[in-house]
Amino acid sequence: MSNLTKCKKDLFEMKSVVFKDISKQQSEKAQKRKRVLQLMNQYPDWASQKNKPIMQEIQELGQAIGNWSMDQSRPIQSIKAASFTKSEYLYLIWLGYSDEAIRHGLDMSKECYFIYRLTLLNE
Repeated sequence: MSNLTKCKKDLFEMKSVVFKDISKQQSEKAQKRKRVLQLMNQYPDWASQKNKPIMQEIQELGQAIGNWSMDQSRPIQSIKAASFTKSEYLYLIWLGYSDEAIRHGLDMSKECYFIYRLTLLNE
């Protein structure tokens, strides 16, 4: 097995990272999308000033749908620090996760995480 194939396999397995179940939030988001489409179809001139309440509702729904970061769209539940690899860390960062989300997944204080991350990245 080539190094590239092994790397891809390791990254997509992410054995030490557990993600939270967000099926309820995804369902709510789908309902909001459906409501936006209903409003836009029902009020084709929704963007005009005469439909200000409709425009405001569509804008609020749009913000609720679209403002999720990776930390929110697929939150990390936990990370096993003993088996968490540099490759997994870099992959999570590349995906758009914040250091704060990773730190919470590891259940570490800021000070402990800073030292842990330095150690991990210098391996």
